[in-house]
Amino acid sequence: MVKRIPYSMNLVTVCVDSVEGGVCKGGFWTLFDDAPRPFEELTNLVQGMDAFFDEINFPQRSMAPKSFQKGNPVASYNTISEKEAKMSADELQEKRGDKGTFIVQVQYRQNATWQGKVIWADENKEEHFRSALELIKMIDSALTREGIQ
Repeated sequence: MVKRIPYSMNLVTVCVDSVEGGVCKGGFWTLFDDAPRPFEELTNLVQGMDAFFDEINFPQRSMAPKSFQKGNPVASYNTISEKEAKMSADELQEKRGDKGTFIVQVQYRQNATWQGKVIWADENKEEHFRSALELIKMIDSALTREGIQ
């Protein structure tokens, strides 16, 4: 049985569907979406997930994002109550990618990065990460270890 993370609105299931030349492609699922949000590479995944966390305003940022543009790049936040879940946490954690699946819970967005835990569903292994970069490296090493890349 695959490890589970109890219900949390910021739960994300990352489904890697292809890996070509070291570039991962797939989609990530949230409780609030009817379809996965696509990503073209792992840095694109992080940007998409960060935008999702801004949408639900959870976990809240501890620092304002930096930008070369004037104004606040995160102009407005929705309140959590404005979002309606489309599926249960169990249904979310059942989603699978063709090449790999990672269940991610970002618990904090502090020091301009993320802290949380990730479950590599294919191997039923759980690890904690201290930054978005560390999460990317964990996903990349899991796919490399499997000989997928």
